[in-house]
Amino acid sequence: LSSRNHSYEPMAVAGLSLGEYTALSAAKVLSFEEALTAVEARGRFMEEASQKNPGTLVAVFGLSLSEVEGLCEETGTEVANLNCPGQIVVSGSHEEIARASQRFLEKGAKRVVQLPVGGPFHSRFMKEAGEKLRGVLGTLAFREPMIPFVSNVSASFEKDPARIQEN
Repeated sequence: LSSRNHSYEPMAVAGLSLGEYTALSAAKVLSFEEALTAVEARGRFMEEASQKNPGTLVAVFGLSLSEVEGLCEETGTEVANLNCPGQIVVSGSHEEIARASQRFLEKGAKRVVQLPVGGPFHSRFMKEAGEKLRGVLGTLAFREPMIPFVSNVSASFEKDPARIQEN
């Protein structure tokens, strides 16, 4: 909107997963170019991790977080995202997700929907990607937000550039 000379001014910014980089750029924590550098590296590292550890995500509808967590522990899967009340995203290998999906339905889930993704994102399988990304992020100049910024990690407003970078 800014590039099209609109006068809209956000009151705050936030973004889920990849969208957090958009929020960081909008808040001037990172320049647009710095955000693109981070996004490109993130995508490359996640693709590498997904090639080493193939997997997927499913959205589970109608179970409580405690029910999903219990079944994740049983099946080796992990809670990836809490999308909204009643919708929990679970990550794991293809085999783990197949087993878990069946268990979710047996436990009373209203639906289990496989998401069209290329890997087991937001899980232990992305640890190596995260470590590599930490190195790239360490080369970028994080600044204090010009617009109030809500972090994915803390779900709170964050101002400290070092804390934002660590998150």
